[in-house]
Amino acid sequence: MKRRNQISKMVGLAVMATLFTGCGSALPASVSMNDTGTQMAANYETMPTLPAGVTAKTIQINPSSMTVHLGETKAIAVVLGLSNGQTATDPRLVRWSVADPQSGSIDIMGQFTPKAPRMTSIRAEIGDIHAEIPVTIASAEYNWQQVATPTHNDLYGVKMVSGKEAWAVGDKGTLLHLVNNYWQLDSAPVANATLKSVDFIDPGTGWAVGNDGSSAVVLSYRSGSWFPMNTGVSGALNSVDAVDFNNAWAGGKDSSGKVLLMKWNGRSWLRDTSYSGKGQINSISMVGSIGWAVGTDGHDALILHCENGKWTEDRLPFLFTAFQSSELRAVKMINANQGYAVGVRDNLVGFPKGLVLKFDSRGSQTFRWSNWTSSNAAGTQTPYLDQVPLNNVALLSGDQGWFLGATITPKVVLPKSSLNDIYGNLLSWDGTNYQIDSKYRKVNLSKEFLGVDLTPQGDGIIVGRNGYIMQRQYDWYGSDSNQGYSGPATSEN
Repeated sequence: MKRRNQISKMVGLAVMATLFTGCGSALPASVSMNDTGTQMAANYETMPTLPAGVTAKTIQINPSSMTVHLGETKAIAVVLGLSNGQTATDPRLVRWSVADPQSGSIDIMGQFTPKAPRMTSIRAEIGDIHAEIPVTIASAEYNWQQVATPTHNDLYGVKMVSGKEAWAVGDKGTLLHLVNNYWQLDSAPVANATLKSVDFIDPGTGWAVGNDGSSAVVLSYRSGSWFPMNTGVSGALNSVDAVDFNNAWAGGKDSSGKVLLMKWNGRSWLRDTSYSGKGQINSISMVGSIGWAVGTDGHDALILHCENGKWTEDRLPFLFTAFQSSELRAVKMINANQGYAVGVRDNLVGFPKGLVLKFDSRGSQTFRWSNWTSSNAAGTQTPYLDQVPLNNVALLSGDQGWFLGATITPKVVLPKSSLNDIYGNLLSWDGTNYQIDSKYRKVNLSKEFLGVDLTPQGDGIIVGRNGYIMQRQYDWYGSDSNQGYSGPATSEN
């Protein structure tokens, strides 16, 4: 019983030490060294001290410099040269500190946890001597991580209100709210609606769009709740992009097969008739009053450009429509002069392939047929990667970001042997080519990623089939949210 009580005390104090250290406090206690002075006695009721009359003459930190990635912790060792000729290595003998407390924290055991990518230094001191090492904190080795989700319904759209709050929408009126590090189901005002897209102006004002059978649906978020709005239009809305409280655009297709564009004027959603051609809009990206909408006219890719409140058809690259059909599924503008659109194309004599169009209007004073250029951007490291359809795009800059795709079985004319599936769900983009990005942690993998959003700071969320969600956060591993590592999505669908 006495032994059991000692163990209980040891465990309890260890937990307390962790808690108090996290609050910036230390536990006042001591532990004595054994006779050799080279090891610490296993008495956790007190903190260690040097033997009476013994002082530290030298101090060394190992390693002498360190690079650590966000999302991991590293143990730092210390060696003290003592006045009695012995050495001591218990990290609790020294006082640890980080030069920049915003960059990371270190506990009494010398465990360093990074918080933000930057340069800093770690210091260990005892008495009047100290040592210091430089530390480089790099971006997370594994940027994305699957998280728990309370639904099996397909998710199509997501919007990050901040690094800690977001909304996701999907089938059967699904509305998910990320708050306090957990995804929670919110009440659905239109239970059977298919919600395709969501956008917010601030935490208290946003819209979600989709369709309920043959009726276009717009939901408005205000006063902490969702409310259906009257559109008076038969059809479906696939995308919404809000500029400010009085300006937002939504796009899709009406029941007659024509492009459907709707504008929020601060009071109501009204249909815009500046463009009335056949087809559908899959995605809208606004930069102030200027915007682009992409989709298909039923056979070829369709790009519309908005300026001065009017939508007009934008030219595709020269001869782009010859001998192929195509569809654009998403567009993302970096600014009014640069952006990307992605989708799928079929060359009629081959197999469907991913499609990347780059927009660059800089220097357009000289005549050019189109500001859009097509790129065979699939990297060559993975055979048949170009067959992965591209569903969405998210950009940190013009030469850094991700494309969303799917897991596919490649098609060949004369297969000589069975082909392995290509896991093209997440594709990293470097401004020239895209490759499979495997730097994520998962329990399982959805067959298809569909929606994505990034904050300017680089936090991000991806959604897909069967309620699949991945998150990218700088402080991910230090937050409580990693206990939601697995969830209802437990099979590949």
